[in-house]
Amino acid sequence: MPEASKCLLAWAALLGHSFSFELICHLLSGECQDACGQSPAEHIHKTYTQEEAVAGLQAAIQAYIIVPGDVDDRFRFGNLPPPDSEGMLL
Repeated sequence: MPEASKCLLAWAALLGHSFSFELICHLLSGECQDACGQSPAEHIHKTYTQEEAVAGLQAAIQAYIIVPGDVDDRFRFGNLPPPDSEGMLL
């Protein structure tokens, strides 16, 4: 699975059973890192473009880990329990 998918799934697991892809894109782009200013280096994560985020989303959908929600921008975890977000971020 692509690294962008793993990061996307980690953020999604922290957000709950369903999540907004737009919010995930903001998180993956590093916008939050910029707002933190002088954040310690260990809190900085790799950033991803929107194209990489879309590719990560598609890989997670094809693996049946997440499924589209009732609204265009929302997705949710499939029948499997959400992954352990802590383990995915390490």
